[in-house]
Amino acid sequence: MIKLELSDFSLEGGELSAYFAHDTLRKVDALFYRETGRTREEYYFGDDGRFYSTVQTDEQYDRPMSGKVVHRYRTRLSFDGERLIQWIDSTGRIRAATGAGAGDHAHDALLTARALVECVKTLKPGETCEAPDSLSTR
Repeated sequence: MIKLELSDFSLEGGELSAYFAHDTLRKVDALFYRETGRTREEYYFGDDGRFYSTVQTDEQYDRPMSGKVVHRYRTRLSFDGERLIQWIDSTGRIRAATGAGAGDHAHDALLTARALVECVKTLKPGETCEAPDSLSTR
């Protein structure tokens, strides 16, 4: 496992953990902090190292910086290569994997996955992963 700090991905910082099976990256777990909540994004990779799925869990606090979670929303996306093949929204409904909303979710997930994987490949444990301009302070 590799642990890195995250900078500029969110206003309050974050942390990243990368998990391997032998030398193959299998999961990237990113936790992004916000004043009013936090978001955990889990990215899963297959035996061939290709990204295939993400689960995003948004948690909202009862008041700023309290840490007490009052609402939790989970979204799941599945991919075949770079093509979104399934989107399960925060209500548990399966949504159309095409169209503007799906495209936006897929685009954001792919950009974030690429940026986090690049950090895992190039940084040493304990170093800070800087968000690319396209992802800064979302």
